[in-house]
Amino acid sequence: MKLLKSVAGINIIGLLLYLILIRLFYGHDALNAMIVSAVAIGLHVVICVLLSVVFFLQKDKEFGRSWLGAAGLVLLIGFSVCLGNTAI
Repeated sequence: MKLLKSVAGINIIGLLLYLILIRLFYGHDALNAMIVSAVAIGLHVVICVLLSVVFFLQKDKEFGRSWLGAAGLVLLIGFSVCLGNTAI
């Protein structure tokens, strides 16, 4: 559980940092900010899932589960923030 917290925490901090940068860069252009955010979040989730598969193949189930859980959190939080940014 401690490993999940650290892996998920690092991923959430990274997610929030690049979402803030995207929002600052695109300003009031909400549609383009949403598209770029969605692509960035999608890539982030794919990378997390790929890392999870690699760790499962290396027989490290704890790291695999941690990365899979982080992918789920990034997906849930990321797309919620992505859609919320368009409403602002």
